[in-house]
Amino acid sequence: THGESLYALWEGGRPHRMDAETLETYGAESFGGALKRLGAFSAHPKVDPTTGDVFNFGLDFFPRPMIRCYRLSPGGQLSGLATIPIPKLGFVHDFALTERFLAFVLGPLVVKRPIPVALGLRPFDDALSYQPDLGTTIVLVPRDGSAAIRIEDGPLFHFHVTNAYDLGSETVVELVAHDPGDGGWAKWNSHLRDYRGEPGPAFGGTLTRLVVNRDTRRCSSEPLSDLGGEFPQLDHRRTTTPHRFTYLAQASRPGGNPDSITTIDHTLGTHRSFRTDGDDTICEPLFVADPGTSEEGAGWLLTE
Repeated sequence: THGESLYALWEGGRPHRMDAETLETYGAESFGGALKRLGAFSAHPKVDPTTGDVFNFGLDFFPRPMIRCYRLSPGGQLSGLATIPIPKLGFVHDFALTERFLAFVLGPLVVKRPIPVALGLRPFDDALSYQPDLGTTIVLVPRDGSAAIRIEDGPLFHFHVTNAYDLGSETVVELVAHDPGDGGWAKWNSHLRDYRGEPGPAFGGTLTRLVVNRDTRRCSSEPLSDLGGEFPQLDHRRTTTPHRFTYLAQASRPGGNPDSITTIDHTLGTHRSFRTDGDDTICEPLFVADPGTSEEGAGWLLTE
């Protein structure tokens, strides 16, 4: 939501604006013509809790692969922040926001034969290929409009990011990393499509912390939990700053259905889980803050 409007977002085009109360659909939104070309405005915008600005991006296929970065003001005015050429057209589903940067972790999940995809002649996921020899490019796009910082690192397979923040010369990004296994993307995606029958790989990601040193242009990583999970969330009042709690959808046993919500406490190094009854499954746990307090983690988790 933004202002009094609700937006339905997807990877390949403009958002659709709806009435937040009645869910009446008003149609595709270009924000006064500010969304150009395909008008892609991706599915995971980030809100700066201090300024109220919304940041997002969209991918362009032609004339070469590019990320277009946007800022949406609290008053609803959309402006272009930066246009970043990228070395390979890949599946860029999410990004992270710090007080200074938009952080993109561009793994080697790339699009083969993009023209049929752009014309709608081929499903997007059928066109993807995991090519670890290409490595990962981390791009930090300054919010002040200055030149982007690029760091090359080893292959990383991921979809969703929790949060990011700056500490001195380092930018820290938390995300869920996956192991695509011997079958690469095609085999992993077959599990994703039938996660109730073969759910393990889809919900077997490892919560991971990346530390990017902007001076040395080097990156290190460490696992934050040995529990498989996906759809990481946080108290969004901590977006752009260090956060204590991460919330995940999780399978309570290896290879099982996602039947639990897990809270990871990074300060104490502990986790707590709520497990559903029977064969019920859950999806992304969304945090809703208690408006009566600013204490991190005070609120409710909603899922389905």
